[in-house]
Amino acid sequence: MFGSDVLEVAMGIMFVYFVLALICSAISEWISSLVSLRARTLEASLQNLLNGKSSGDPDFAKIVYAHPLIRALHTSGKPSYIPSQTFVTALLDTLTVVADVDRSSSPPTHRNFRDAIAKLPQGNLQHALLVHFDEAEKDLAKARINIEQWYDHVMDRTSGWYKRRAQIIIVVLAFLSSVALNADTLAIAGSLHRGAVLRSAVTAVAAREVGNVATASGNTTSLSQVRQIQDDINGLDLPMGWSSSRAFPTTVWEWLSKVTGILLTTAAVSLGAPFWFDMLNKITNLRLSGDVKR
Repeated sequence: MFGSDVLEVAMGIMFVYFVLALICSAISEWISSLVSLRARTLEASLQNLLNGKSSGDPDFAKIVYAHPLIRALHTSGKPSYIPSQTFVTALLDTLTVVADVDRSSSPPTHRNFRDAIAKLPQGNLQHALLVHFDEAEKDLAKARINIEQWYDHVMDRTSGWYKRRAQIIIVVLAFLSSVALNADTLAIAGSLHRGAVLRSAVTAVAAREVGNVATASGNTTSLSQVRQIQDDINGLDLPMGWSSSRAFPTTVWEWLSKVTGILLTTAAVSLGAPFWFDMLNKITNLRLSGDVKR
């Protein structure tokens, strides 16, 4: 079993990671909202799904986005999420308009939609829709379900694309914040290991703030909570920040240590606040269990 000193050093480092990850997450969400990252990723996915490769093919993505059901999902810009049932209804309704299907006497049937799809330019969209309608065997309800499932699979891939793009933003922010705050894992670990008073102060703040977050909202935090945590960590004598009291590295070894420490922090912060919140909860419970040797 780890000794209490080692466990407290680990807890202090994890707390720093947690705070930086919270800050990066907040900035990342702000950037994503500012550039409409979710909406743009969804639009790019639907462009790829609905539009043909030929310049003469109709812009189905644009037509579907203009459908009243889709426009009702947002007040400005483009929607960041479209439910599968709404998408299928808008798509099939668009097909009847493009194919000029007569809807004056009765709702379109499976055959009406099948004929409308056959009039589309040859390509991936036409082929996929024909497969789903033919597999339904003249059952329009089943054909709708087939297309909804197809759309859901596409949205799963879209979600993956968004997460990868968002993760790139997080990694960049983690590196920039680590450099800006001089958050050197090796230096922080060294200070915590050497200073019993600092170690106790950091672990006390970490346990209190993680408990506050858990009580308030699980592993999420409000802006006021983030500011409070920042104030608490700023009040600790951790070796962070660039100041005259902390000399810049002068030797190759010192620079190598500094770069390594900052890159370690970057990699750790990139794992995200939920990860470090869970780790802190586990290590806090371990300390409170009384299983740690003293």
